Amino acid sequence: MKRKGYQMKSRATKGHVWAIVAAGLACGLGTAAANAGAVVMDLHADNDVFGHRTSGQNNRTATYTVGNQKYTTTLTPPTPGEIPNTSGDFFFNTLSTWANAHAGWTFASAVHMLSDNSLKVHTYDALHNVDLQGVQLHIEYVPGQGDPTSNVHWIQVVNDNWNITAPNAADRGPGHNERVVDLHSTATSPYYDDGFAADGREFYDRPWRDPAQTMFWQAELFLAVGPAAGSPGLVTLYRPGLQWGWVTTVETVPAPGTMGLIAAGVFACVRRRKD
Repeated sequence: MKRKGYQMKSRATKGHVWAIVAAGLACGLGTAAANAGAVVMDLHADNDVFGHRTSGQNNRTATYTVGNQKYTTTLTPPTPGEIPNTSGDFFFNTLSTWANAHAGWTFASAVHMLSDNSLKVHTYDALHNVDLQGVQLHIEYVPGQGDPTSNVHWIQVVNDNWNITAPNAADRGPGHNERVVDLHSTATSPYYDDGFAADGREFYDRPWRDPAQTMFWQAELFLAVGPAAGSPGLVTLYRPGLQWGWVTTVETVPAPGTMGLIAAGVFACVRRRKD
């Protein structure tokens, strides 16, 4: 999240939502091994991705030190992982909750698996500096034979422990869990591209939080085909999805000058013994 707001919308019966798991589990697990190459690293920088400049890098860690506290942001996983079925680790449950609250939106999993090399990761870069911690991600969708080419959207679900969307301010901030469909505050659909930086061929995100804090942030992302925003209907999800995110840890390091004092003390002790 780029400090982005969320607004939840849509409703579906449990039977419709379970179509996601039924199709995903029935035909996704066995097929994934034969078509495990949809997600591919293809790093290169871009000066204008929906108005953003991308690094074209896959730096898997980034560090930031405040006083004697060293914060390390680590990509998890180190490259975007493929999700073989639309249940995911938390995707289905979160999307199901969203759907049960918003009338007309239903979901199913496509039998067709996305073709090899169709999801090209151009940037997946750990960030940590005086301003922020987070990740930059840029993906290009290059449809192959049989892949969808029209009415293409993206649906992303986020799971983290620094809540920025809770209605009650007391439930927001570090240490407060958050599991939501990743939506712009003006969205009228479950689509990430309904307000955020994405379209039918590209996806961009740069979620972030304040720098001096430990935390985790995970996302599960799927390509989808469905009706236009504001027109509830059947949405078909395509596998594999992508799992990406980061975790930030902290360790105490010697303050500047401390190591010199320690070295001097050791030297003095050794000299004294020799004398």
